[in-house]
Amino acid sequence: HECAAAVRGLSAAVPQPITALICAEVGGGNALEPLAVGMRQGLPVIDADLMGRAFPELQMSTAAIAGVSLTPAAVADDKGNVLVMAAAASPNWAEKVLR
Repeated sequence: HECAAAVRGLSAAVPQPITALICAEVGGGNALEPLAVGMRQGLPVIDADLMGRAFPELQMSTAAIAGVSLTPAAVADDKGNVLVMAAAASPNWAEKVLR
């Protein structure tokens, strides 16, 4: 499961334990993935929506607009590749690299 692998990769890369997950968007599959991963890993999922609409790009999220760093972040694919992004020059760069 790609999202669970991304959470494990991020957890291994950061000094503090991951204590909760958040849905970046409440519509579509993006809302279900954190719920499934949270259930499997015993993590609560925060009831939130960082987009307020369809998810076009990361820099358009409420967190990015408010100046909250989008990194560290992690992505994974179905081949077993996991990428942890420790820092980004800007939210736009986080979008370009992680997409």
